[in-house]
Amino acid sequence: MKRLLALSLLLLAPFASAAPVPEAADVPLPKGLPPRLTTAKMTRPGELVLTELVPVAIDYTAAVEVIVDGKKTIREERRMRVEYQSVERTTKLAGLEGYDGKGAKLSEKALANALRKRTVVAVSLDNKPVDPVYLGALRPGTVVLVFRPSSAPPARRVPSGGAQY
Repeated sequence: MKRLLALSLLLLAPFASAAPVPEAADVPLPKGLPPRLTTAKMTRPGELVLTELVPVAIDYTAAVEVIVDGKKTIREERRMRVEYQSVERTTKLAGLEGYDGKGAKLSEKALANALRKRTVVAVSLDNKPVDPVYLGALRPGTVVLVFRPSSAPPARRVPSGGAQY
């Protein structure tokens, strides 16, 4: 087994350093915040539901074995862990703008068509169009949503079973 491993390393060694790594082109610094990825689906004509996972801190008590004065004892400690819960936000399509992954504005009909099934979307966090540097990292066909400042949807927690798709 060791001989096989040594032989394979010797055979692959010339290829490991044969090609120099090309230097990456400088990427301009983006302006604005990166978008948040979440899922969205049209539930009724003109109504959109965004579902995302948010971190929630959970306090709990754990029994811990400790040594005090040379004796083992059990002591309870308060601890915290992070779990994720689904949160749904419902909004009207009239309260947002949609863009394709290249930054071109979508018509209301094209936006509704793109969101008829649950899909991953990028949501602008500062109510402005997303910087092209961030758009370059998105998969082609990804919808980018920009909320008008007065139409940001309120959050509503989904029951503990999680999101129902």
